[in-house]
Amino acid sequence: MRPVHALLALCVLAVPLTGCSDGPPPKPGASATRSVAPQEPRAQLAGLVAAALDHRYTASYTYTPKGGPARKVDVALGVDGTWRIDIPNGALGGTANISMVGTKDAVHQCGVAPAPGTASPAPATPGPVTCVKLAAPVPAKYDVRVQHLFTDWLAPLTSRSAALSVATAKFDAPGSCFSVESTSASIAAPVDPGTYCFATDGVLTGARISAGTLVLLGAAAAPPATVPLPGPVTAGPPLQLAALPPAPTPTPTKKP
Repeated sequence: MRPVHALLALCVLAVPLTGCSDGPPPKPGASATRSVAPQEPRAQLAGLVAAALDHRYTASYTYTPKGGPARKVDVALGVDGTWRIDIPNGALGGTANISMVGTKDAVHQCGVAPAPGTASPAPATPGPVTCVKLAAPVPAKYDVRVQHLFTDWLAPLTSRSAALSVATAKFDAPGSCFSVESTSASIAAPVDPGTYCFATDGVLTGARISAGTLVLLGAAAAPPATVPLPGPVTAGPPLQLAALPPAPTPTPTKKP
């Protein structure tokens, strides 16, 4: 092959790779440089909550209910989908310890019932723990709200069709935090408006909702295989959140 023809063939073969031009060669790495827009807050939150939907763990939190003192709340999310949240002084106006427990078919409230003839048990009163199956959805007078952060509020936080607006937020908790508000006045919000914080692995690290604030204590640990009910299921009634009225004082019987 003549030298001119050889040069022309070389140029043709090289076109798909670099082209034949008199211009300067591209700078090294220029073709790999691409600007990637950061995810919007709603997409960031959805990604973290998607991890939370599949993550099971045990953890402790500092819970400060609205108008009440802080206390430690223990959470256990079982591998099989069962769960339990222990809330000290969570019912009867802060005089009864309760647990919210989710089984495969229902949500239960477990605690120590007041003794007959009394308004409420003392906070440290020992006694047999019994559980009551709650209606679905949980009636407001029995709903401590905290359990929703780990259960049925997760799916709406991943849904693009949910009537929610999301923005980044600052909160005294580890992880990434987001402000979540309702965008519809006519439709009930699928989650409580507030602040939600998650770690990259899906662990809830903090929250501020209408019921109070929750902040992770230490690190989350491995989950149990299942979470059993702490006592037998009875006919009820459940323990309401508000304090019961004082027991009526017996009227003395007049002697004839």
